[in-house]
Amino acid sequence: LGGESNSQSPSSQFVTPERANQLRKAQYLVNSSVHPDSKEILNPVQRFCSFTIMNIPILFGMILSKQTTGNIIFWQWINQTYNANINYSNRNTSSELGVKGLMLAYTGAVTSSIGIGLGMKRLLAPYSNKFKGPAALFFNFLINVTAVGSAGVINVLIMRSSEMKDGIQLTDAQGKEVGKSPIVGKDAVSKTALSRVVLSIPPLLLPTIAFFLMEKKNLIPKARVARILTESTVFFLSICLLYT
Repeated sequence: LGGESNSQSPSSQFVTPERANQLRKAQYLVNSSVHPDSKEILNPVQRFCSFTIMNIPILFGMILSKQTTGNIIFWQWINQTYNANINYSNRNTSSELGVKGLMLAYTGAVTSSIGIGLGMKRLLAPYSNKFKGPAALFFNFLINVTAVGSAGVINVLIMRSSEMKDGIQLTDAQGKEVGKSPIVGKDAVSKTALSRVVLSIPPLLLPTIAFFLMEKKNLIPKARVARILTESTVFFLSICLLYT
């Protein structure tokens, strides 16, 4: 505006659409593989972008394997170990919960998921004759959704116990801290715990219903490779539908 003209050419101030796409992809790559606080590169298994692929074999074990005592113990342990690995790797580094607290939460989640899974198996044993053929999928669903949901609740209660005891920091409209509220803390933790129960249902229920209907209609391929590919596709689409 009346001053010296900008000596920079427009090409030095703006990027082409192709370059913008390259920068955007680079940003996605960094955000998905680098911890935002520590700036450390995460192992591929620890990244949220691997969540779908990593959960496919876990869902195989929970929904399609026979719910023996050994299978329940193994797959509940695998699931909770993977969840703990994801949560720890992507944790807020400013969190006051130390290694001891994390181990306590992990132990509580594993112990509760296995114990409740075995308890549900025993509780449903008198009705197992009603779960034959495709209906056996719902037997597996009931055991695992109860175990996973309960473990999620216990994990939240342990990891966020300080929020229920000491409260959550409150701020005014200007962002100034005005104190802590145990009431708000208990409300937030209870709602988070409830969400762990609700969120554990769809990933287990949708494939169960899909496989039940496919079995009824004889749509599951007989060939081993084709069957595994079909089942993997169902699990993949179910998770993508829920989390995208």
